[in-house]
Amino acid sequence: MKKSSLMGASVVAAALLAAAPVVAPVASLATPGTQVVKAADATDEQNLNNYVTKLISSLKGGNSDNIPLTATDMTVDNFAKPTTELTGLSNLGRADFGLGFVSLTGQIGQSSTAVASASNKAFQGNIASIGATNDERTAAGKYLQYTLTYDVNYADGRPGGQVYNTADLLTAAKYLKDNGGSITAHYTFFNGYNHAKIDSADPVYTFKTPSSSTKALFVTVNDVTVPNGTPKSIFNSRGSVADNGGKVLNEKGENIISSLNTNQFNVGDLKYDLVAGKTSGITVTDTTLQEGTYTQEIKFNLRGIFGTESAAADSAAADKYVTAADNAGRISINGHSFADILAGKVVGMTYDSSVGSDDTNKGYVTITRKVTVGKPGVTDAPYKAETVDGIVTVTTKEGTAAQVYDQAGNPVYSRALAPGSRWVTGQKRTLLKNGKVYYQVSTNEFLSADDVSYAAKSASSSEHLKGAVKVTQIGKKVFTIADGNYGYVWAKDDDNNGMHLVKSRFLAPNSKWQSGAKANMTDSDGNTHEFYQVSTNEWIDGSVGSIN
Repeated sequence: MKKSSLMGASVVAAALLAAAPVVAPVASLATPGTQVVKAADATDEQNLNNYVTKLISSLKGGNSDNIPLTATDMTVDNFAKPTTELTGLSNLGRADFGLGFVSLTGQIGQSSTAVASASNKAFQGNIASIGATNDERTAAGKYLQYTLTYDVNYADGRPGGQVYNTADLLTAAKYLKDNGGSITAHYTFFNGYNHAKIDSADPVYTFKTPSSSTKALFVTVNDVTVPNGTPKSIFNSRGSVADNGGKVLNEKGENIISSLNTNQFNVGDLKYDLVAGKTSGITVTDTTLQEGTYTQEIKFNLRGIFGTESAAADSAAADKYVTAADNAGRISINGHSFADILAGKVVGMTYDSSVGSDDTNKGYVTITRKVTVGKPGVTDAPYKAETVDGIVTVTTKEGTAAQVYDQAGNPVYSRALAPGSRWVTGQKRTLLKNGKVYYQVSTNEFLSADDVSYAAKSASSSEHLKGAVKVTQIGKKVFTIADGNYGYVWAKDDDNNGMHLVKSRFLAPNSKWQSGAKANMTDSDGNTHEFYQVSTNEWIDGSVGSIN
C-alpha cells in the first residue's frame, strides 16, 4: 500500500470533495530518541521476550457499532498506546506515532483501576489478564521500546494511508465511523539495549458502515380542504396524511409512510383555529366539521427514523445522523432543510431537541397543517371530467406560485405550488358553471389550466429519449436541485443510445448531489439534452438545477 498522510483537521469540512491526500515523508527510525541503557543479561533478555509475547497476545482490535463514537471516545488514548502501562507518558511528542522509539522505563505498575479501564479501548491490551511475572515486568521496564504506526482503509474507496499524528488519526476515525473501513495498528517491539526487533503485532479495528449513513427523508404534508359536515374522525388516523397527498420518501424515492411506526410518525388532535363560536387552540369536540379553519400537528421523529433503536434512545448519537443527512441534502420537509427548521426559520414547523426520560416529543419535527372547511352545501360543482395520464408543470408568470383550488373551484388560500414544479394528473375537469378548466393533482386539490402546461406521458417523449449518449468527466462537482423543482431521475440505456425515466425516483428541491460526469445527447426530434451523474446509473436533467 502506498503510504500517505491524511488531510489535517483544518480541511475536514472539504473531505467529501477533496482529492487524494497529500503525501507525507516517512520519518527515519535510524536515530532513537531515548537514553542508552546497559546491556541486558540472558535472564533479563528472556524475561523481556516473555513479557512481549504475553503483551502481544492481549493486544486486540474490534468492531464499532452503528452508534457514532462520542467526543470522549475520539481521543488518542483509544488508538495510540498498547497498554495502560503507557498512559503515564506525557512528553512523548510524536514518538508514539512511529517517529522514534518509546521507552517504557518508569511507566510499569499502573493502578488496577487504570489497568481495568483499558479493556474497552481500541487496540489496547488488558494487562490484568497477561499474567506477567514481576521479573518480566521489571525487564520490560528497563529495556522495552516500541514503534507504532497506522494504516487506514476506507470502505467507500476514498484513498487511505499511514497516519503519523494525533489530529490525523482522530480525523480518520471520525470519517470511518460514518462511512466504514478499518484502522490497522502496526506495533514493533525492540530490545532497548541494541534496538534488536523482538516481535510485532497488527491488530485491526473495523468500523461498520452505519445503515443510517445513506438514509434520506423527503416529507410532504399538505393542508386539507374538505366539505362542510366532514366527520372529525377521519383526522384521527395517520392515514389521513397519505389520503391527502402526504408522502415520506426514502433515499430510493419509495413512499415509506405506511411502514413508519407510531414512534416515528404520528398525528395530534384536530384543534379549532377560526371557527365561529369556538376558542382557537382548543381540541375539537364536535363530531362533524363546520365552516372555518382547523389545525393539526403532524409529528416526525427524526431520531427514530435515522437512528437504530439504541440510537433513538441516545439523543446525541441519533442527532449526529440527522445533521449529517441534512448537510448532505438528504432531508427535505415540505421543501425546507432540517437546519432551517432547527433555526426557527420555517413558519408552521418546530423541532423539540430536548433530552430527558420522557421522550414523548423529543427529536420530533412538528408540522402544523391547516384544515379548511367550506360553506354548508358546497360540494363538487357540476363538471365535465376527462381521464388523462400526464404531467402538469406550473408556468405562472414572474415566478409566482400557482393557486390551489378545491373541488368547487374555490381558491384554497393556504395552499400554493411552486413555479416550475411538476405534478402527475389523472383528470381534466371543466366546471359547467363557468367553463374554467382545472387539472386534479390530489384528492381535493386542483390547478387552473391557466397556470400550468400539460404534457401527456409518452414513451417517445417524456419517458424515453432516443439518441447517442456521450459521457465526459467533469471532476468533482455538486449539482443543486433548484427551489421548487423535483429532479426526476434518468438512466442511460444499456446500448448507450438513449435515456429512460426512472419513474420511482426523484430528488427533492434544494438538495445537493455530488457529480463527476456529464452526459450529452440529441434525441430523435433534434432536441439537445444534458444530464449529470448522481450515482452509478442515475442522471439528473441539467435544466432542473445548477452545477458548480
